[in-house]
Amino acid sequence: MDYLSHLLPECLDIIINILIQDRALSSIAALVQVNRPLANAALRHLYADPFQSAFHTNDDVDYGDNKEGPLKSVDALARMLLSKCLQRNRHNDVLPEVVPVVFPELALSGPSVSVAHEDNTLAQKTIPITPTSATTNGGPLDYLSYIRHLNLCTPPAYTWLFEISNPTTLAYIKQETFQRHCGIDDLLPESQRRLGMPPPTAVLPLYHQYLRVMLLREVNWILATGTVRDNGPESKGNVGNSGGHTTQVLLLEQLNGLTIPVSDIERFLKPEMMERLKGLEHVRFLVDEILVFPEADVEAAFETENVILYESEDEGEGEDGEGDEVDEEEEVTAGEEHEGEEEEEVEEEEEWEEEVPLEDDFEIEAEEEEAEIEERDKTETLLERAKVRKEAAIKNMLHFVKEHSRLFPGQLQTVTCPESDVWSPLPWTALTQSVPNDLQFEILKLLPPLRKPKVLDEGNWMQFMSHPRETYLGAVKEIDIEWDLETAEEEEKAMCSRVCEERGFLQRCRKLRRLSIRSLGSGTYNWAVEEKKATLGVTSNINSSDTATANEGRTKSLLLQGNEDGEVDRRLFLRHGLVPLEEAYITLPGAEPFTDTDEVDDIAFAFSETLVKLNVSVSSDIQDDDDDENNDDNTSQQSSIKPTIRIGQGWVTLPNLCDLYIDTRSVRLVIDRELLSNCPNLVTVDLYDDATFAYRYQEANNDACEPALLEHVRELNIWGWSAVTFHPDTLYSVGKNLETLTVKSSCGADDLCFVPPHSMLRLAAPSGAAAHHQMDSISSASDAENAADVDQLVHQQQQGLHRGEGWFRWTWDWSLPLLTKLKLNSKFAYQFQFQMLNGCPALKILELNMHTGVSMDFSRVMSRDDLYEHPSPQAKDSLAEEKGRKRIVAPSLRRLEMLGRWNIIEKGEAGGEGGRDEFVGEFLTSMFPNLEELVAKHWVGISLEDWVSVLRKNRKEKGNEEYEEEVENEEGEQVSSSARPKQQRQQYNNISNMVLAGWEMHSADLNDADILLGWGLMAMGYDEDENEERLSGKEVLEGVDFKFGCRKYYVLKQ
Repeated sequence: MDYLSHLLPECLDIIINILIQDRALSSIAALVQVNRPLANAALRHLYADPFQSAFHTNDDVDYGDNKEGPLKSVDALARMLLSKCLQRNRHNDVLPEVVPVVFPELALSGPSVSVAHEDNTLAQKTIPITPTSATTNGGPLDYLSYIRHLNLCTPPAYTWLFEISNPTTLAYIKQETFQRHCGIDDLLPESQRRLGMPPPTAVLPLYHQYLRVMLLREVNWILATGTVRDNGPESKGNVGNSGGHTTQVLLLEQLNGLTIPVSDIERFLKPEMMERLKGLEHVRFLVDEILVFPEADVEAAFETENVILYESEDEGEGEDGEGDEVDEEEEVTAGEEHEGEEEEEVEEEEEWEEEVPLEDDFEIEAEEEEAEIEERDKTETLLERAKVRKEAAIKNMLHFVKEHSRLFPGQLQTVTCPESDVWSPLPWTALTQSVPNDLQFEILKLLPPLRKPKVLDEGNWMQFMSHPRETYLGAVKEIDIEWDLETAEEEEKAMCSRVCEERGFLQRCRKLRRLSIRSLGSGTYNWAVEEKKATLGVTSNINSSDTATANEGRTKSLLLQGNEDGEVDRRLFLRHGLVPLEEAYITLPGAEPFTDTDEVDDIAFAFSETLVKLNVSVSSDIQDDDDDENNDDNTSQQSSIKPTIRIGQGWVTLPNLCDLYIDTRSVRLVIDRELLSNCPNLVTVDLYDDATFAYRYQEANNDACEPALLEHVRELNIWGWSAVTFHPDTLYSVGKNLETLTVKSSCGADDLCFVPPHSMLRLAAPSGAAAHHQMDSISSASDAENAADVDQLVHQQQQGLHRGEGWFRWTWDWSLPLLTKLKLNSKFAYQFQFQMLNGCPALKILELNMHTGVSMDFSRVMSRDDLYEHPSPQAKDSLAEEKGRKRIVAPSLRRLEMLGRWNIIEKGEAGGEGGRDEFVGEFLTSMFPNLEELVAKHWVGISLEDWVSVLRKNRKEKGNEEYEEEVENEEGEQVSSSARPKQQRQQYNNISNMVLAGWEMHSADLNDADILLGWGLMAMGYDEDENEERLSGKEVLEGVDFKFGCRKYYVLKQ
């Protein structure tokens, strides 16, 4: 039983709309084959706008067929609709020759139709077509009758098209008549190169593209003027039903939307055609001609021609020069043969020979000047022809809109002139055509205002700006427009100015939920701030001086422009409520000064109850040469005076804010110390600036943040100044859900970081025995004179004294059970304690970068103490109590990246002397038993031989229990094998990718690096002692990508 047929039409429409959104076109097409009612419902959706881009995407690519992408499906649909249209025998006067050339299968048996050549002369031949078949209520489906929007647009005819064109098409485009109409001669030389086809070579793609443009015009006209079945007024909204009175009408009469090629407007301007467009509401003008050339092409036109001309002349002069040399040789020979001739004749001959090249030079200069004038006149004529065509096209577009508005006032709703990429004969070339904004505004002013728009975006923004005060905005839920004044052209800058002048429209969007817009200047959202204050019952005279300062400038209402009743404007929120903004994407200007950033703070304050996502970015980079060079003198506290953006002043609690993203690029981002505290339900935090390299302790202390309670955060990524001023106690509250933690300052070239001087780091040391161990690890010989100060600080902290205000202490004792990614650099990596890993059992990626590019001053000592948790404060000998201490293990870690001077010291077990390779092997296997990728760069104290030894010795113990191997007998049963002796279960390490680089990877000269690497790999290929179990080089490096870098020398072993 067919249950779908018994559904209400409204329910069936909802189901089909969902299928269209999911692009399940095959499922909708299947409904056509069930019965006529379902076919009518499906076709009403499939053919309402059959050429829409969503139905012809690049996803539909069949590499077995040479016609790929949207061109294949567009051609198939056009061919089918043309066949249906031609069967009605409407076009028995003139059928353009290009149609049967591209679609030869349309030339079927039947009555003949005349074919027009492109020179508008009737051809002697005729194209037979199928006779008209009667279309009755029980007859075939009339696909054309369902079309309401005819938006035919030619996809780019890419290179594969001309390789597989049928012989008829190839013969047609090679005709001289066709090539003359292509207009290649009307292209500037630079534009020809832009299209990738400098004549006379590689012009075939341009011929094919012009063929597609011709086909677009004719197919669009044939379909638009084709006859369809009209079932009468009783079938309105249900076109295609079998009942009712049927009449024949033109497709134009039922169209609501139409795309008109600019080159073909004149045919639609005929009175008999305009009268049939009474239902037209949406028009799109497609610029299918090359009317505008880029300014660079125009400027280079004369230079390009002159260069080509001079090159040809130079070649000619070179040939003449060679001839002159031959003549001189002949003259010398002749002179030797006639030594007896008189001196007067010789002198006259020499004078004549000197005069000849002077006359030739004069003639060449005259020819050059004449050729230059001729080429310049040719270019000026070409540009003049393009200008005439452009003016004619503009005149026709304006005339069409004016005439339609006169005949059917208020009917036409939208007119768009999008950028056209029709002229893209090759995937990497294009000559984009567009209509100037001024002209579009002139056209759009002829239209009525938008009818209750729900979205304002690039598609209707210009029409809205044509009637900003007359447009009803009470239904707008989304605004998505952005311009970058720093990179915009003059037309876009003029548009930005219009928007800034009319920015009061935002107050009228009472249902706005999503806003994506560039900065419109200080005070843009004052109206929202005042509405919020009025709702809270707060006056403009606030007692708190801090809040009053932060809210300065928020007390004056921005009234509706064009409305004289200011009181009504102030109390819009009383009638409609506050604007329920949920998502805000604000782009700040990328130019100094950065003082007008109150827009972000106003939005956070005014929409605090509803805001869910806040995204702030800066439009362009600011060049800052102070710190970009990243001087190797990393220990100096150089000044860090930079352009600064301050965000967060005057914020109140934002209970629903989940996503916070602020990216100020090369401008230092300073967030208010209570900003994170005001966002308790954050899930994703991204605070980024690329301006913080070197800094001073006092600066960081002044901008220090307060600890925040972030129980729901999953991703915490803080870069730059936000990382330096971040309070680590916040991490105590994020343990339940945190999955990604990134704390980094800016890096220079080669991942160079800034690590503060030790005098600053000592102020940030944790308390207790952990501090003793950490300061012992990070201190260096250069700090020996400060050891007493460090001991005193540790003693004070052990006594529980108040540490006072200062840079925050990172204790590294947080429990983060769901953390999978941890990325630290600069001082955060320098002070990192491996004991934190015991609280991160799910950690998969660990990146530590403390590479500073300086001397031993900033090396971090690694010893066996790093393999265990820190001892209690009462412990005096950590090595003696090693057995009672818990090992540090990261069981889930897969990737480890450690950059910088990690100093490996030689310490064996229980204080015995052991090799550095032994410690590194234990470090990698015991702490990271499932490690797969290792990046170790710039380490100290370990040579290439040590790394080779690590690879050779490194194994992963899976248990020391003995076992018997089970094998299958002939019957397939599991039995114990007594043929093999009991043995320990062992497995090689899991490392599949290893990258090593640094200055001290070897102890020999640079030229010996390859020898050392070769010796190391060769040493693993044989066993010196047969009784000693060793791994061969093949076994060690099997499946391993091994990369070694030494200064500028790299070896890749796979």
